[in-house]
Amino acid sequence: PISTSVTLPAGNSTAVLETVANASDIKLWWPANTGREHPLYNISVSFQQQDLGVDSEVAAVRRVGFRHVALVTGNDTDPSFVAKAAQEEGTELSFGMFFRVNGAAIF
Repeated sequence: PISTSVTLPAGNSTAVLETVANASDIKLWWPANTGREHPLYNISVSFQQQDLGVDSEVAAVRRVGFRHVALVTGNDTDPSFVAKAAQEEGTELSFGMFFRVNGAAIF
C-alpha cells in the first residue's frame, strides 16, 4: 500500500496526488465471457480534520480495473496501414470495424 499525508491550509484548498505503477505489475481487467480474470484494485482515500480539539474523518473506497480498448477500423496488424492511418481520419470501407480489448479482438 502507498500512503501520503498532505496538510492543507484553511479555506478552499486543492491537492493533487499521483502515484506510478509499473504496467507489468497491473493485471488487466477483461470483459465478461472471455474466460479470463476480472481483477479489481481498491483505492482508498480518507480526509481527516483536526480543528479545535475535535478530530473527524471522512473516507471513501472505490474499486477500479484497468484495460486497453481500441475501436479498430482498418488492418491494424499491417505496419504500413498503421503509419498511413495515423495521418488520416475515417476508415477503410471494405474492412468494417471491431473492438480490440487488451490486444485481443472482440466481435
